[in-house]
Amino acid sequence: MWGHYTNNYKGYCIKLKNDTLLKNEYVQIKSYVAYLKNYNPTNENFDKVISALRNGTELDKEGKKLYGILLTILYDYCWKYYDWQYEQEFRAISWTTNKFNRKLKYKESDLEEIYIGHRMKTENPKFYKSLNEVLDRKYKHVKKYEVKPHHLVVKLDFEEI
Repeated sequence: MWGHYTNNYKGYCIKLKNDTLLKNEYVQIKSYVAYLKNYNPTNENFDKVISALRNGTELDKEGKKLYGILLTILYDYCWKYYDWQYEQEFRAISWTTNKFNRKLKYKESDLEEIYIGHRMKTENPKFYKSLNEVLDRKYKHVKKYEVKPHHLVVKLDFEEI
């Protein structure tokens, strides 16, 4: 999903210390991603469960909405196809922030690593330079990596910068 999350390898991703996410008051769901061999983004069985929840339960309207949100979040954000298991991904999800204010607050010391898409340097050199200046000035303790897709298999290559 690096191509999607980082605008086709032109963005970056940060790694925070786990305890930062576990104690963060703005994060409601904290979960490791489950990697499934039979994962399918258009899962008919999941659609049936959501439909049954909406139509056949004794929950009130708010209860149905909450369970629907939780199930959808878990399915959409916490399950991935088995081939991506090497990522060992952890997700922190908040639904208390609005889509215009999706900022996760953390301390400078909680930032461990940054992964920079390989296309940022050539396709957005001003931002790449600015990002590195900030990292060199405020985050000297942070390890930096360039990320590229592997040319033969479904995996990513990380090269320390």
